Amino acid sequence: MKLRTFLLAIVSLTLVPLLGVAGIAIWWAHQDERRNMEQALLYHARSLTVAVDREVETMAGGLHAGAVERALTAAERDAAAPGAAERLMVDSVLEEQQVDPGV
Repeated sequence: MKLRTFLLAIVSLTLVPLLGVAGIAIWWAHQDERRNMEQALLYHARSLTVAVDREVETMAGGLHAGAVERALTAAERDAAAPGAAERLMVDSVLEEQQVDPGV
């Protein structure tokens, strides 16, 4: 066996396992980073969901009141509070309908 072949075999037998171990270590680090990023994105998405739900719940009360006011007849409707304008909500809905009939 020539010296050149012997040295090439030693270098190959040393580098191949070393490169394999380095590749596995890089792959594990990548998977760990990917899991961490996924957890961070899920946390952010959940916090945005809570914020949007809170905003929708705030707005839903007013929207529901408008739909109920419009569905009731004048005889069924009571003022929300003593001295409150009876048709304030219905008038604003009617005005909106005149501007945009698709609503």
